[in-house]
Amino acid sequence: MRASIIVPDQTVVIDGYGIKGLDLSSLDAETRAVQWNETSGHIELYDGTNETLESPGMYQSIWDEHAAAKYQIENPTYTVTEIKKQLMSDLSAERKFQERQGVDINGIRYAGDPGNRQALQEAIAFMDDAGLTEFESWKDSDNVFHASHPLADVRDAYRAIGIRRVALIAAEGEYAAQITGGTFTDLSFVTWP
Repeated sequence: MRASIIVPDQTVVIDGYGIKGLDLSSLDAETRAVQWNETSGHIELYDGTNETLESPGMYQSIWDEHAAAKYQIENPTYTVTEIKKQLMSDLSAERKFQERQGVDINGIRYAGDPGNRQALQEAIAFMDDAGLTEFESWKDSDNVFHASHPLADVRDAYRAIGIRRVALIAAEGEYAAQITGGTFTDLSFVTWP
């Protein structure tokens, strides 16, 4: 993300898209401009000096307001409620995508989608009932077969998928609360555990 805030012009420009009239009251009174270029930036003060900007995070509310205003400009028929509903739907879809990626145990990927979670649970139950500790052949989530595959790895994968799923749902809940509160409008800033 490349972003600029030009205080005298009351303009915020993100990736070449400028919007005037956003709330810049959170800025320090000495700030004349802010520049952010992907990984670094600076703050220009009215006295002509510059300060290094290590992270754009302190300007997140301004970036979010810009994203919301841009979205409204590009989609003028949507209400705030509809935008929040779409953001929630997109957030849920992204969490499910992350979940489907699953986990890697000893170089083998185990998908985390509901069907695979059920298949893992059934395979573990069968092996436990049969008193077996090793699958003669195991087909992983990348369609690769593994001979003499240990039940312990499958059990570890099942647990790891559950732990990851809990963490993903918790993160989704945090972002959902921010969307509902109107403080989060740009899913490109979502980071998943």
